[in-house]
Amino acid sequence: MERYDVAIVGGGPAGASAAWRAVQSGARVVLLDKAEFPRDKPRGDGLTARAVSLIQKMGLADEVDKFHRVNRATIFSPNRLELSFPSRPGMPNHGHCAPRRELDPLLLKNAQSAGAEVRQSTEVAGPIIDADGRVTGLARKDGE
Repeated sequence: MERYDVAIVGGGPAGASAAWRAVQSGARVVLLDKAEFPRDKPRGDGLTARAVSLIQKMGLADEVDKFHRVNRATIFSPNRLELSFPSRPGMPNHGHCAPRRELDPLLLKNAQSAGAEVRQSTEVAGPIIDADGRVTGLARKDGE
């Protein structure tokens, strides 16, 4: 059985970013996802200025700039609201629209290049918890 400091279940933007950050902190990381990437995900294409800033800090500024830039948004409601990204120190004043089919593999590859072990097509059934209540492992759906 292999041992890791951190196990992350879910390879979407949050999981891949967490894996990258944990590796940067010196942890031995495994990331597991039940899907095979790339995959279509019909939600979550919008990147806020904060998300763009994080992706830039991950060394992916050129890659994220290839996605559609969003400078403002309009909310269609009875009161129609137009929003723009405020200028904040250290933050971009824009977002991006990034298809998950392209964004997810980009972030996963970045986590893997940093040193995280990425396992796709691996469905997790749940945590293995010892008598003291500590998580000591993960059980896979296939029984391993």
